[in-house]
Formats: sequence, C-alpha cells, structure tokens
Amino acid sequence: MLTRNKKLKDYGIPAEDIEKLNTMLKDFPAEYGYLLSSAALSACPKNTVIADMVIENILHRKSYRKISKERYIPMNPKDFYGYRRKTVAVLYERMRLLGVWEECEEYETD
Repeated sequence: MLTRNKKLKDYGIPAEDIEKLNTMLKDFPAEYGYLLSSAALSACPKNTVIADMVIENILHRKSYRKISKERYIPMNPKDFYGYRRKTVAVLYERMRLLGVWEECEEYETD
C-alpha cells in the first residue's frame, strides 16, 4: 500500500493507542522532541525538507496550507499527511521500544 493511503491502523497501531497518540500530538511534550525528530528523519524521504515540515506541523500545529504559504513544499497534501502519519507510527514504535509509551498515562482517553 502506498504511504499516502496508509492510516495509523495500517501500521499496526491499536485503536485505543491511536486515540492516545492523537491526544498527545495536540500538545506534544517537549521532552520527547528528540524522538519526534528521529522518527521524522526515518519516515520521510531522504535529502528533502519534508521531515522539518512534518515536525513543524506537529509541534506548532501548522497545517500544510499554512506551511506552503511560507515556503515551497515539494509534494501534495495527501503525500505530506501520509508522511506525517508514517512519522507518528515510527514515533509510536520508538516510544514503545524505549518504554516511554507507558509513561504517557496523562494522555489516556476514557
């Protein structure tokens, strides 16, 4: 399946964790910025500025449209948000591997 068409569940993330992830991304904790940066660099195409734009999208809650008004984005919105989802999936996996995911209890949704 193309990256542009994948959703978080396609990366094997359980539905309850998707809700928790989405809540966490709305107010992303600064102490995990290094994990976000490395996830974006791994998930996005090499030798492009897409990783920086995805990080900006998540940390500063800037949409594709707002970023594109400031600078050129070398892909369409569907591809951009596909790489954003892939970045979030890589971030989730790294947080789980490092044991950080369990520490994020304040983002639990009921």
